[in-house]
Amino acid sequence: FDSIIMWHCLEHLPSPKMALEKAWRMLKPKGRVFIFSPNANSYLSRIFGAYWFPWSTPFHLYHFTEQTMRKLASVCNFEIAKMRTSTVEYHFALSLNAYLSHKFGKPLSDIFQARVFHTLPLRLAQACIFRPLDLCMPGRGEALRVELRKPG
Repeated sequence: FDSIIMWHCLEHLPSPKMALEKAWRMLKPKGRVFIFSPNANSYLSRIFGAYWFPWSTPFHLYHFTEQTMRKLASVCNFEIAKMRTSTVEYHFALSLNAYLSHKFGKPLSDIFQARVFHTLPLRLAQACIFRPLDLCMPGRGEALRVELRKPG
């Protein structure tokens, strides 16, 4: 293969290392792996703590940071072509909903979920907040976007 996409999957697998080793075997020289995964070192993970939506236990078996992703790539003999972070608005909404549900009960969080979180004005407002934060705090965005390259 020329490329393999692992979009929100590495964190769900029992062995991310085995998955990348298999990708290595399947790729042509200079092939690429594109990974998108939650960033456990994000500013939202710090703000929401236990209510941060991407913890998603028991569904997420692993949580990655830039540092752990670099280590995993190195162990699997990949070069890092690109790595950056960005914040996805719906993770904020889902984390806030989890917090509201815990603090004020499910009925209030359901109202917010149905009538507030999915509105275009709120999504635009969140984007106006998160894009500058992502630029000001490199490496602290909500999601890791990684491009690995097999040497060739």
